[in-house]
Order: sequence, then C-alpha cells, then structure tokens
Amino acid sequence: MARFGVNPYGEPLYRLVYAPSVKKMVGGKFTDGYIGYRARPAYRHIGQYWVIEKWISALELTRMTEEQYNRVYKDKDTGLFPTGPYPNRGVYHYCETLSCNPAEANIDKLVMWLEHSKHVDPVVNQRQLLEELDKADKDDAAQRLDWARDKNRAAGIRAANFGGMVKAQKSYPMEKSATSLGLPQKGPRVMEINNAV
Repeated sequence: MARFGVNPYGEPLYRLVYAPSVKKMVGGKFTDGYIGYRARPAYRHIGQYWVIEKWISALELTRMTEEQYNRVYKDKDTGLFPTGPYPNRGVYHYCETLSCNPAEANIDKLVMWLEHSKHVDPVVNQRQLLEELDKADKDDAAQRLDWARDKNRAAGIRAANFGGMVKAQKSYPMEKSATSLGLPQKGPRVMEINNAV
C-alpha cells in the first residue's frame, strides 16, 4: 500500500485491515469498576469484512489543537478522555468496506476514487445525493403505479387499494345477464303466511 504514498512517519497513507482486528482506545470508569483506558473493537458494526483506511492527521480528525481537545473532551471525574487521548501521530480513518477479499479487489481504482473525493464540495455532493434520492422516489412511485395497473383483471374488475395493498375487489361490472347466457332461472318465490289467531 506504500505505493499510494506515505505519511510523515514513513507509514503507508492507505492500509487494508480486517475489521474485527481494529481496536480503538476508550477511557473512563467501566461497569466492573476499572478506571483507565481499554481497547475496544472499532468496527463492530461492519462485521467480518476487510476495510480500507486512510491516515489523517490529528488536526484533520479533531479540527482542534491538543490544548483545545483536552479542554473539550477531558472527563472531569476521571481525568481521562472517553474517545482516547489526543492522536498526536494521527490515525487511520475508515474509508470503505470491501465486499470481497482484498486480493480480488481493484485497489488502484478504489484509491483513485478516494483521492478524487477530496476535491468534491460536500454541499454539491449532498445536493446531488438528494436529487438522486428524489429521482429514485419518483421512479419507485411510477413502478408502484405500473404494478397496480398490472393487477387489473382481464374482465375489467378494478383492484381495491387499502393502505397501499391490493386486498379485495372493489367493483364487479355485470357484463351479461343470466337470460342472455342461457342459464336456468327460477321464478319468484311465493311465501304463504298463515295468520293464526
């Protein structure tokens, strides 16, 4: 990974790591009574995947000097930092989760995209994402309408829509009468009522 550059300490700018192996330091008073720092999984939410990380400086990560960080994040009770001490040597920051083994991934292309993303204005990026989501919502609505139209029966029976789900039939148009179809018909029933006194 050093072919993509190195940080001021001579370490690779990018690295590939197995997510469960990455730890972060957290400090404070723990439920078992221990007060101090412990290593905790950094990517528990990712699971059993490989991730690509990029080294960033402490200033890039925190947007603060060490003095400002200490003033803001130091716990008054324990004197420790819940998010760990100020990262003077910088940290490797999460970039992307790989969906395959690193040997099968196109790392060159991925790093190229990551480098390109540095030059993208976040506001413009957010606007484009919202436009794409809006377009996807419209496409989804059109697909739902097409789906509902496909549910119409061949005889012209309209599907009833109850809260977005087709559940029953709303109308049954009478196409032909029983007489015109040659079906047997019964005459009207006559009921006798006996008046008992």
